[in-house]
Amino acid sequence: MIKRIVTGLFSVLIPVCVLSFIIGGVFHIVLGEKNYSYGGYHDGEYVVSDNTTYANHDIKGEFEQMLPAKSGLTFMLSGVDADIMISDCDEICVTVKNGNTERDVKVALSTMGDTSIIEIHPTNITFNLTGGLINWLDDIFGNAPKCSVTVKVPQGIYQNLTVKQGSGKVSINNIIANYNDIDIGSGSFYYVKTSVKVANEFDVSLGSGKAVLENANADRYRFNIGSGYFSAKGLTGTGNVNIGSGNVTLSYQSFSNLYLKKGSGTLNMLVPPSTSFKTTASIGSGWITLDTDNADQSINKSGEYYIGSEETGNIFDVNNGSGNIYIKNNDGNDFVEVPQTSGIIADSSYSSSSSSDNSSSSSGSLEPSYASGITSTQPDGFEENSSDASDSSSSGTELLTQLIYQTYITDGIFRYCQ
Repeated sequence: MIKRIVTGLFSVLIPVCVLSFIIGGVFHIVLGEKNYSYGGYHDGEYVVSDNTTYANHDIKGEFEQMLPAKSGLTFMLSGVDADIMISDCDEICVTVKNGNTERDVKVALSTMGDTSIIEIHPTNITFNLTGGLINWLDDIFGNAPKCSVTVKVPQGIYQNLTVKQGSGKVSINNIIANYNDIDIGSGSFYYVKTSVKVANEFDVSLGSGKAVLENANADRYRFNIGSGYFSAKGLTGTGNVNIGSGNVTLSYQSFSNLYLKKGSGTLNMLVPPSTSFKTTASIGSGWITLDTDNADQSINKSGEYYIGSEETGNIFDVNNGSGNIYIKNNDGNDFVEVPQTSGIIADSSYSSSSSSDNSSSSSGSLEPSYASGITSTQPDGFEENSSDASDSSSSGTELLTQLIYQTYITDGIFRYCQ
């Protein structure tokens, strides 16, 4: 009798244990790791291997903290409404206003090597720094606080901008970086920079959220879009785009090469007039419809097609499933103006003549108070968008171009170029 009972228990427990192991593994992969010790944080400040914690608090009400600016910026945000902008400050200023009196928000500010890290989210959300993982169920069902965040960073050209966003809203105004890595879950994201600076790279992943990029001109771009809404304007350079079932608009300042893989989503492409390219198409049940100044046709069969001149070197390589692609012309100027009041020009009285005599410039001059190592060397990867700068006779645009060249960041130190 006892033997039969033991045998019966084992016959039930073993499948349950195996099933629990499998389910646990799936949840670990999908949801991420619940790791409450982020970089060895504890309340207070300490230094370990060039890593410094400036804040690690669970807060209600209002909170403000300064953080040194390094050449890389990393934002890990979820469940908050965040505005990120430039200013004429020497350091990063973080202001948090938690309007929920019953629920805390976690604020962790640190520097790690050459990166400044800003992590703000409800206390039950966990980010993994190396993987950028978020515990999504906590974020969706965790009663996120009504929390607004304002981050002001020093003006300059940063080496890296990394954004990991769960839910909530994030707006980035004129943060200029060579390499931009943006990962959005179910949140709403907006980004704009001056078109004068051509970034080296934009790498954007979007789940089911909404993301809008303006003046996204770069040497290279990679977009991975799930089921969300995505729009990018002012595109240049070579692109790799993967679309699931999302609704995507790509608008170009100049079109060169695009390698596209698309499922059942819809893609709207806007290209400048007289754009030519060679299309190598692999098409399932979808269509490619062209309504441009040099093409009026619909393609629903796989093959090679020339749009415009057959001598073009531009490539549009597309693997299309069941969704449709619509290609039309834009007006040829896809950039939006970035107001001077956004912080790049700190003082409207600053003029080109003052750059030769920095000691006499007015308060609010772009030169940071701790600038050192004055050099005329431009950082690697810096390119001027000549079409944008030379076509305008506006003194404001010329001044903007000059100031962008004058201030950048290297090794965490501001350099001011004469």
